Amino acid sequence: MNNLHLFNPGHETAVCFGKENYTPPSNVLKMMTDLSCLPLWYAEEGDFVLTKTEECIGYLAKLPNELHPRVYPTDSNLLKSMGHFMPELKAAPWGLSPHSLHIFRSLQKECNISLDIPTWEAHYSTLFNRRTAAECLELIKSALPGYKLPDTPVFCSQLEEIEKYLSGKRNTYILKAPYSSSGRGLQWIQNARLSPNNYRWINGVLKKQQMVSIEPALDNKQDFAMEFYSDGIGNIQYLGVSVFGTAQRGAYEGNLLGSQAFLEETIGQITKQSCYTDIKDALTDSLKKKIAFAYKGYFGVDMLLYCPQSNNNFLQIHPCVEINFRTTMGIIALSLSKNLLAKNSTGNFNIRYYGKNNTALQCYQKYKERYPLNISKGKIVSGYLSLCPVKENTSYLANVLVQP
Repeated sequence: MNNLHLFNPGHETAVCFGKENYTPPSNVLKMMTDLSCLPLWYAEEGDFVLTKTEECIGYLAKLPNELHPRVYPTDSNLLKSMGHFMPELKAAPWGLSPHSLHIFRSLQKECNISLDIPTWEAHYSTLFNRRTAAECLELIKSALPGYKLPDTPVFCSQLEEIEKYLSGKRNTYILKAPYSSSGRGLQWIQNARLSPNNYRWINGVLKKQQMVSIEPALDNKQDFAMEFYSDGIGNIQYLGVSVFGTAQRGAYEGNLLGSQAFLEETIGQITKQSCYTDIKDALTDSLKKKIAFAYKGYFGVDMLLYCPQSNNNFLQIHPCVEINFRTTMGIIALSLSKNLLAKNSTGNFNIRYYGKNNTALQCYQKYKERYPLNISKGKIVSGYLSLCPVKENTSYLANVLVQP
């Protein structure tokens, strides 16, 4: 059965809201619109993608034939007119939430199409909370008693608990909202001193999400993730490692592209390979216990390499910073590396925001001229590629730049 894909970023907030009539923030709606074609690049052959069909078809017409994904753009109008001729499809949102599943149910009713839509399970709200990553971290610690691993986050439901925990501490700590991802929903606390802005943020999160997590800030040297698929009946499939960058305060910046050997070597060069393998095995075992029967779909486990205070000769791994229960940018990067890049080529996949009209279009044109595509045997050897249509009012660009 082929999939019908929907790009719905920021779904964690929709999960927290918990109702079908959720309205995403304006910036998220803009990202959904500008990057609605992204599933073209990770969908399977014969799948469909909900997007602005005319724009997407125009974009695909300008792509070199060798790079064309064998996926079909569609929208409600096309589905309505072709509904009786469409095969049965499976709803495939970027991230599960009551809101995203409601979109598919409305589409099914409006267009009279045969659509297999997942059911929202009550336990998802608990599973998608940051507590799950903390529980997996505890399992990893139990499996690797000889390893020095980071402190497990502490969860507080009262402002007084947070103040008490931070009292007398001198290091930097991070406060996190339980439903957030990609560097959002974070507060950095220096020397246990809460500012007026911190207090406002804490009170807002406690009101909306009932708790805040606290953990020590680490001397982060490299972010990476392990990507997985769970079949919901006990099996966890490891898909690969993704290496990505973040800004100083944790916001996602982009992924490295290249073979798995190249990406694993990037991690292995700055840590012990035996440590990496042990942690991968312990992480997978913890996921089988916590997730394998509770969730069906793609997910990624964010990790990082950090310099310990003991200043050892090699960096240490934080094996479970957070778990993203959705398709991730890392999964897109794995697909791009496999399907677009020539052998031994490396590059970057990133998403950039531009606030003013025409700015994104100008940047797109500049990079397209500066880095022309060089394609050999259907793969990119070098050059620049935008993964979505770019117009005058585009704010979000999704780019691939392959180095020669």
